[in-house]
Amino acid sequence: FNEELETKSSELNIRVAPSNVSRALIFMDAFIKLLKVRGHDVNSKYGKIKGVIYDVEFEFSLKEKMKMVKTQDKYFNTEYHPSGVLAFFVDPIYPKEWKDGSQLIENRLSDILIYLEIKCSEIKEWRLENDRKRRIKEEEERKRKEILARQQAEINSVVDLLNQAIRWQQTRFMREYLSSVIQNGKNPLNIDVDFQEWIDWAKKKIDWYDPFIQAKDDLLNDSDRQKIVDIFNPHK
Repeated sequence: FNEELETKSSELNIRVAPSNVSRALIFMDAFIKLLKVRGHDVNSKYGKIKGVIYDVEFEFSLKEKMKMVKTQDKYFNTEYHPSGVLAFFVDPIYPKEWKDGSQLIENRLSDILIYLEIKCSEIKEWRLENDRKRRIKEEEERKRKEILARQQAEINSVVDLLNQAIRWQQTRFMREYLSSVIQNGKNPLNIDVDFQEWIDWAKKKIDWYDPFIQAKDDLLNDSDRQKIVDIFNPHK
């Protein structure tokens, strides 16, 4: 292999014997020029030169086929030598090869380009279709999540309505009870607390709990109201 030419890293991918270097470069030059004439392009990315047809990138390379030669060496009885047969490889998705045969690869440039244009067109259409399906799926998912969010918001609103109704009902119950306590004139707690102070305290707590008043309280807040609803909610 020491007599072969190999180019890598942002250069044309060519691997041929020195005797075929000129032919290889001429072929690659003709291939790239044909791409340009057809309105296509080449670029360099990640250390590789790639062709671009219909926005589809593909790799291409030119290599010389090797032939196996018998030797007299008792350890290595075969060697590989350049065969003089050049092969051109392209890889839009699946590798494809053209090699010297009844026609040299130079005479098959139009066949190569036609294949690439057809294959890259198919790949582009496949990508566009996949992208279309992806957008449809994303839109369906967006709508599904939107419906779920609206449903959850509706449930939250109904729950809030029920909580307000429960608090209103419980507030009426407490006001009626407090009214009866006042009429009775007796402290229901049976502990050493000033009766009028207890009445004032009860009125303030009922006003704090009342969904139509929701008076501020120094110690209790909105979450405390919900805790009370949850404790006494018969639907829980």
